[in-house]
Amino acid sequence: MKYFYLIAILGFCIACQSSQKLKGKDLSSGWNYGDILEYQLNVPNNPSLVINHTPDYQYENLYLLIEQKLGSQDKIDTVSLQLADELGYWKGDCSTTNCKLSLEGLIEANSESIRLHQYSREKTLQHIRSIDIVY
Repeated sequence: MKYFYLIAILGFCIACQSSQKLKGKDLSSGWNYGDILEYQLNVPNNPSLVINHTPDYQYENLYLLIEQKLGSQDKIDTVSLQLADELGYWKGDCSTTNCKLSLEGLIEANSESIRLHQYSREKTLQHIRSIDIVY
């Protein structure tokens, strides 16, 4: 019986741990080419990038330039994030009004700051609602 209580308390403690979320700028009115999303963080684990977009987003990918400050080192990457599969179906959780895709491995642990640049050919990118960082 004492093991039951120990397991119950342990399960409760694990359930209470929640992830932290750094909310990005509201992009529902469009993401201009020159607008940079900036996040200040310093977390020991690997954060996820969470893309929130509408099903009306007109492309199957999203091009980003990602700048990371890692102590005295700066890391810059250009990435193409696949939001849809080869048949055009959205990846992640999608409803009739919103799609949410969580991507891991793009942001390194212990990054002090992150800067995201919209790197498409569009002057203003429509239907991306926000980009959040969850850790």
